[in-house]
Amino acid sequence: MRGTLSARGADAGAPGAGSNGGGTRFEGGSSSFGFSGSFGVSGSGNGGSGGNSGAGGSGGAGGAGAQGGFAGGGAGGTLRIVGTEFDLQASIDVKGGANSNASASAPNGRLQVGAHTADAYSAGAVNGTVAIVDAPKDANPFFAGAPQTPYIANLKEGAAIAGIVPNLNAGAMLSGLPVPQRAVGAIVFTIIDFPGLRYNTSNSTALLYLNISGAALNNPKMGAGASNFSSALKQFGWSKDARFGGVGPSTLFDLPKDAVYATLTSGPFNDLSNLSATATLNGAGASLEFSSIHLNEVVFILLPEAPCAGDLNGDGLVEDSDFAVFASMYDLFDCAIMPPGCGADMNKDRFVDDADFVLFASAYDQLVCP
Repeated sequence: MRGTLSARGADAGAPGAGSNGGGTRFEGGSSSFGFSGSFGVSGSGNGGSGGNSGAGGSGGAGGAGAQGGFAGGGAGGTLRIVGTEFDLQASIDVKGGANSNASASAPNGRLQVGAHTADAYSAGAVNGTVAIVDAPKDANPFFAGAPQTPYIANLKEGAAIAGIVPNLNAGAMLSGLPVPQRAVGAIVFTIIDFPGLRYNTSNSTALLYLNISGAALNNPKMGAGASNFSSALKQFGWSKDARFGGVGPSTLFDLPKDAVYATLTSGPFNDLSNLSATATLNGAGASLEFSSIHLNEVVFILLPEAPCAGDLNGDGLVEDSDFAVFASMYDLFDCAIMPPGCGADMNKDRFVDDADFVLFASAYDQLVCP
């Protein structure tokens, strides 16, 4: 937004002038008769009655009315700018209107701003109070307890708490990373901005579900925060919103090839526990290799292992060549520094240790895979 946004209070008008006084007229009434004259000297008659007095004069005109008092200016208004993402470089005029005697002005108004990714905003361009308010959020079904999480702008169905990120390719995101052979999907937990995916990395962490199977993934689900908790991926957006005539989110039964589905956490987290992600491909179920994830880590969604878990080289036998592979991983101990899939981690606890050796030894004793 550019230019000037205004909710300025109106200036007061000039005082009103006094009006002329009205004419007032009260005529005086006639006086009563005068008293009889006194007796005359001997031999003379009585004197006649005195004559009537004259009528009273008219009253004077009323004085001029007083000048009207000084008027106060209108208070500045409130501008509220709230959205998932915007670029605000406009001047904000919410100044209160001037009083009619120019001695003072009415109170200034205020600017309320709420966004998850405000590119540019200069508080010096506002001549009123600035208040930071919440940007759009909603309950997120992918986290236990359905916490309120921020909207993401520019998703396929419009701004929402989750959805497919247009023009973001899952395979390209993982380019250069080793990917397990059985991987059909991946979960990424990150604070990195990718093209088409922008958010406030100080307030939230992105949880991404990637389809790297080369085909559509069926019945994709994801969840975190509680044991065995997950929810089907959903399509949100304004067209699904009941406030705009929609009927609510709909289930995303198929995640398209190379699609990236994104949502945000309710805070800046460094890890997630009780993580779950599943899907099916050609009727085979795939699940997450680990049940936790750390910041800026990738965890893969894998098709089932071969029936013989100890067959680390896939030759149908569990023998010395597999033991050599197991021993090399046992020496490294931590799956984080091993090849993707960490095949020797037979109990899936992210470490190759004595507990895994017990399981491997049992398979080694049988030699031939069932």
